[in-house]
Amino acid sequence: LSSTTPGIPLSFALEKDARMYVGDSRGNITRFELGQESGKEPMILSRAHEKEHVTAIRVVQGLVLSVGNDGCLTRSRNTADGGLQRLTSVPIANATGLRNIFSGSESLHVALGGYYGNEFFLIDNKSGYEFLRQDTGGRQRRQCFRTGFEEGNPQSYSLAILSGLKDGTNTINLHKTMVDTKANKYNIGDVMHAEEINDLCWIRGVSTTHLITGSNDCTVKLFELRGKQLNFISDLPPHESCVRGVCASSHLGSDDCSLLVTAGGKLSMEFYLLHSATSMVSSLCSYRIQDKSTIDHRMNVVRAIPLLPLNGLWKSHLVLAGDSDGKLHFVVVGETPTLRRTTVGQTLELSGRPILTIELLRVGEEILAFVGTTGGEVALFRLPARLISDARNETSAKCLGGDLSGPDIIIRAHQSGVNGLSAALIDSKVIVCSVGDDQCLGVLVFDVHIGEDVTIAKHVKRHQSASAQKSVKVVSQNNLCRVYTSGHDEMLCLWLFDVDDTTFFQLVASSPACTSGCAMDTIQGEKGRELIAVGGVGLELHSFVWLRCKPQ
Repeated sequence: LSSTTPGIPLSFALEKDARMYVGDSRGNITRFELGQESGKEPMILSRAHEKEHVTAIRVVQGLVLSVGNDGCLTRSRNTADGGLQRLTSVPIANATGLRNIFSGSESLHVALGGYYGNEFFLIDNKSGYEFLRQDTGGRQRRQCFRTGFEEGNPQSYSLAILSGLKDGTNTINLHKTMVDTKANKYNIGDVMHAEEINDLCWIRGVSTTHLITGSNDCTVKLFELRGKQLNFISDLPPHESCVRGVCASSHLGSDDCSLLVTAGGKLSMEFYLLHSATSMVSSLCSYRIQDKSTIDHRMNVVRAIPLLPLNGLWKSHLVLAGDSDGKLHFVVVGETPTLRRTTVGQTLELSGRPILTIELLRVGEEILAFVGTTGGEVALFRLPARLISDARNETSAKCLGGDLSGPDIIIRAHQSGVNGLSAALIDSKVIVCSVGDDQCLGVLVFDVHIGEDVTIAKHVKRHQSASAQKSVKVVSQNNLCRVYTSGHDEMLCLWLFDVDDTTFFQLVASSPACTSGCAMDTIQGEKGRELIAVGGVGLELHSFVWLRCKPQ
């Protein structure tokens, strides 16, 4: 067989009636009639993909489907006069090239494989659901995979991916959704903000439940959960730049009040008091640094925890924030407004790597602060949980006392950035879960005894996601921990971890989460349900009946 096109053949497909279609490097598709008389010219569809490579062709129900490096799915057909006609050419958003077409027998419902730059993706062409995204390091890297779908359930699938690594070795990663995925109800998320949600936090009141969200659109929104719906309550004052972190902190028996903290660009932090029963929010003060800040300097994360009171009357909270310059900000804030509408804190510089995540956990008279950076390190600070002086008369966090000169321990938890941390206390054991850009889920376990050295056991589940993991939440239940993870692979996963037998670490349930999973928080619901809010490009509410999630 020979063609008059100048392109190099790159792909082909056979049709039942002895026809063969060949795509070339110049965007053309040529149809050959197998067994045709000598001298009869093949039919050529010129520039089906402009002048880009035609990388894959399939024939389904008489239609010729093709994809190429122009990032488009093209549908063509044979005409009555023997010609070949292009019908439609549909671009896949943001795709820099398509490489594969997957479909069932005689089904127009197809999945497409292609690239976002150096990231390989597999996407459902009809719904737009992204099955996986994996960094390949370049389009020329050798990679192969196989897929399998459950009949009648496109959300239940298995993947085996062969990837070539930079050091010349190969790895095979296996991904599988759970069989009961089809029983879960989900949506593509509600658009609560004009841009991506960076952080969110549940706030449990005596009789109400609220959710606070912060976004790249510089706004902070407050919602109330009523039944199964989130109802918008109010907008908090916007920041000058993006809002990167939000959090809440409540004292037991605090008259149904909670401290709200928002943080973002220009190293700004705002403090509010939420009256849960009435959903009223009042401003307390603002955080200001003494040095000049620019729009490029920002707080990346903020977390707060209640402090043990000095005299039993004045209620205060410890607030820790991490910025893009690798500095840690300590602030003590009370629930009573003061005449001075601004507050200052104490600043501690770590390794110089930007701080991405913080987790706070109170253990007796101590507060354990875990700080994750872009270098994959987790630093542990042991701070006093009780005030030694009245913070209203102090200008920084010195009312806590203690030495804030540096961390007690630094652990290398990930190969790259630590995006999320979550900690829980079971008896005398502290469990710290972390996720990062290296697609790993890590668990740190150690015994806490005040005044003694800490011995840490590290457990890592590698390649537990097809892309970067962004958020994690651990919930303790006796000696068994429930660990929720989400990330850019758009899957919300539930893991079980046994504190007594640290070799037991098992995935028990998963559900599609189409928001990119940049932020996540959980809260206990009714009838053994756990309600999970997942934020990113939108906001989704998921629920797991954890009593049904049994280890296998």
